[in-house]
Amino acid sequence: RECWIEPVLSTVAHAKIVSIDHSLASRIEGFVDLVTAKDVQGINKIGAIAHDDEVFVADTVTAVGQIVACVVAESKYAARLAVSQVNITYEKLEPIVGLHDAVEKKSFFKPLFYKTEPLMHTVREEGCADIDAVFAK
Repeated sequence: RECWIEPVLSTVAHAKIVSIDHSLASRIEGFVDLVTAKDVQGINKIGAIAHDDEVFVADTVTAVGQIVACVVAESKYAARLAVSQVNITYEKLEPIVGLHDAVEKKSFFKPLFYKTEPLMHTVREEGCADIDAVFAK
């Protein structure tokens, strides 16, 4: 059987996901299932360079429009209608606006490849004082 998927997107910019209720969506004729981060059995990360974006946001949304779930349905119409019936409860978090705010709240992005790619880890830990020795490792 052929199915359609339609993403359920976050509607707030910075919040914890408290619950996802799809009971109304499941009543739509043609609704098959709702897929969330809990359904991912492998790695829930993607990215062009560093795999640091979640396919389905598991806990905290950081932007409007992030994919929180996907509705699976038997038609495009049923999928879109069901998406409108998914209710996400959020606990809004205080926004972090600007560098000073981020430093004060200790909110930092992790460096790309930190401790996952040996050469970059060595360069960050030991610096580039003797670059030949870094590359020799």
